[in-house]
Amino acid sequence: MTSRPPSEPPPTLLTVVYADEPPGERSEMARVEDSRLHVVAATPQRPGGYHISPRSLRDVMLDAQVSLLTTAPGDAAGLYIRQEHEGRFVTWTVTHDQRCRIGLVDGSYLPVVDAPLPPDIPFHRDGPNRMTIVAMGPSLTFVLNLKVVLGTTVDQRWKEGFAGVLVNAGTEQPAEAAVDWVQVRAVIPGQPEG
Repeated sequence: MTSRPPSEPPPTLLTVVYADEPPGERSEMARVEDSRLHVVAATPQRPGGYHISPRSLRDVMLDAQVSLLTTAPGDAAGLYIRQEHEGRFVTWTVTHDQRCRIGLVDGSYLPVVDAPLPPDIPFHRDGPNRMTIVAMGPSLTFVLNLKVVLGTTVDQRWKEGFAGVLVNAGTEQPAEAAVDWVQVRAVIPGQPEG
């Protein structure tokens, strides 16, 4: 222990500004085009996702500017965090009609919240929204455009994992989201990275 508080802010672990990235495919569902990362979900049975970091993360702040480009009923865009493997992760998406969906995936989907956004939460229907997840131990806090939407806790199954961008199709037509930038920061000064 030291007798003084930390003088430095928490470290930034990753920053990607897609306007600075070369265009082209990143995966089967993701490409950089027009200075943005585009992620596509082909059908409701096949959501689109893209890892933003090649390493597993635990206690971090995941922050991104996300736009939902399609407007079919049920289309949703957002983030996922703590993906241990393909069948286990935490999701957070918002639909074009301002429905907030937070869920836990462990083989199947378990909804935590599926409700309209509170009226005091700003939402840009036809533009980018800043989506933030603060993950610290079992506590997860979901923030939209700098306003807290919800806090919840998770058990050890969602302790750490990969993070990324998620898009869900609400109909049999593809859904698409675009990301301008993404950043991952540690939560506490002096915290070990990750």
